[in-house]
Amino acid sequence: MELSNPLGWAKGRHKIVQVFYTLCNIPRNQRSQIDRMQLCMGFKEKLVKKYGYQAIFKPLLRDLKELEEGIKVYCPTERVVQLGILAYSADNLEAHQLGGFSSCFSSKDICRVCHCVYEELNHSIHDFDGDCAKDYWTISEYDNICCGLIDAVNGQMNADLDLDLSSHEGSSDAIGELLDSDVLEEPGTTDKFGLTHKCPLNDLKAFHAVTSFPNDCMHDLFEGVVAQDLLGGIKILSKKGWFSIEDYNKKLMNFRFTAYESNDKPQEVN
Repeated sequence: MELSNPLGWAKGRHKIVQVFYTLCNIPRNQRSQIDRMQLCMGFKEKLVKKYGYQAIFKPLLRDLKELEEGIKVYCPTERVVQLGILAYSADNLEAHQLGGFSSCFSSKDICRVCHCVYEELNHSIHDFDGDCAKDYWTISEYDNICCGLIDAVNGQMNADLDLDLSSHEGSSDAIGELLDSDVLEEPGTTDKFGLTHKCPLNDLKAFHAVTSFPNDCMHDLFEGVVAQDLLGGIKILSKKGWFSIEDYNKKLMNFRFTAYESNDKPQEVN
């Protein structure tokens, strides 16, 4: 949420990230209603770059782990209730940043579903292209890469400890600062499919970054391939002689849209 003018001089200065949740064990027709969405976290976006998701999500993870183990309730009857995260819905950028995937969509690895790279988009984008089919991300693959990242950082941290101990004999403060840091969760970019760090939500039993981030329908479909596919369908039908582009544009101009549709009507085809 941008508190100030997103196009003005204060762009990004007061940008707030809000995390909402909704329960899935309620009737389907109520899950997407605004009243069913509850706010559980709010923080400035710039704090993510300063501290990382691991530190910011720490209080939330503590509560979620307790809920996974179960809490005792006494109404209407005494019983233990357990909760878990089924999915984390976000746009592509937030999903990649939280999941540890590459956050750059204009080069190298760009997908959290398969191993498609940006250079292949023009000639091989699908996962059913025979010899060019893309391999999907797997849980074991993700976990193995994260283990390699942590091992690499542990080696660097041990070297830093040796250097620090040589200049601080008998001091435990420097060791504590290194051990308490979040360096293990933010080791930096690796060349292995662009993975940068382990998703903090992977510490939960019911969640994994490979399977629990749904696709971003708004950007992937409604602002992406759907418009291109519809335009392609119109041109194909026109080429087959069903109607001309001029006829289509004329019908579109004369079509009587309702008041709420007028601001979202299709554009004319060139």
